[in-house]
Amino acid sequence: CGGRTMRSQLLGFRNQKNDLVIDVGSLDGSDAILFAQATKLRVWTFEPSPSKHAGIREKLARAAVTDTVTLYPFAISNRTGEATLELLRASGAKARRFMGNGFGSSGDLLTQVERPVGLPPGNATELVRVPVRRLDDLVNISERIAFLKVDAQGQDLLVLRGAERLLANQRVGTLKIEFSPFLMPGRTTGALAGLRWLEQLGYRCAPCHASRAIFVD
Repeated sequence: CGGRTMRSQLLGFRNQKNDLVIDVGSLDGSDAILFAQATKLRVWTFEPSPSKHAGIREKLARAAVTDTVTLYPFAISNRTGEATLELLRASGAKARRFMGNGFGSSGDLLTQVERPVGLPPGNATELVRVPVRRLDDLVNISERIAFLKVDAQGQDLLVLRGAERLLANQRVGTLKIEFSPFLMPGRTTGALAGLRWLEQLGYRCAPCHASRAIFVD
């Protein structure tokens, strides 16, 4: 979804004053800022890449949203513990400055048994250990999540598996996920199984311009 379309969708959440917005995959914090400004709700944003944290915090402070946006330095998935995160080198000068000239990009991902094709070879990346958490363990069942965005480089359905209790109890109003089967464990088979599982929980796919429970892009 484009920024203008996303903003218009988010304005509908303004009356849900006690709800929460969750942003899995902060990148540079831009989405978290948009969510906070458009909805006026509390925002939890999750980013495991250590090289991004300082830049995100600085950006949140400049946007004056630190009272409503909380940054958590975790990877979100279907388990609790630690995992290896593969940091790719940022391609542009602006992105490299944001990362403090270290490794880190929009393509950072948790390592998988079957590594997605088209990525740089392992010796062109940096590996770091990061904490992993489940949303079911972090969000109280009494909370209601008005909007949940997941952009987790192939871990998107695993993130939702780690929120099964919240989803099954209809504590999540609207989802927007990145749907890239070639990045996902199990590839196409796993992706289709994940969509069927979400449908069983009562969520339906919709194009970006429609008003439905899931936006898949």
